[in-house]
Amino acid sequence: MSDKQPNPFVGMAATIGGISVAVVAIIAIFAKEQLAIAAWVVGALALMGVFLGAMAAKGRKE
Repeated sequence: MSDKQPNPFVGMAATIGGISVAVVAIIAIFAKEQLAIAAWVVGALALMGVFLGAMAAKGRKE
């Protein structure tokens, strides 16, 4: 049997994706006229995910 280790990249993608969906939904519900702001928020979260992924990849190199 193979020992499968949990992949941190999947966890980060799920967390950032979930937060992005929640932010867009909350803005769409409460402030429809400000929905363009959601693109900036999601873009910042995506950029954060890229940097976190790069740091995690550096940390996993052996």
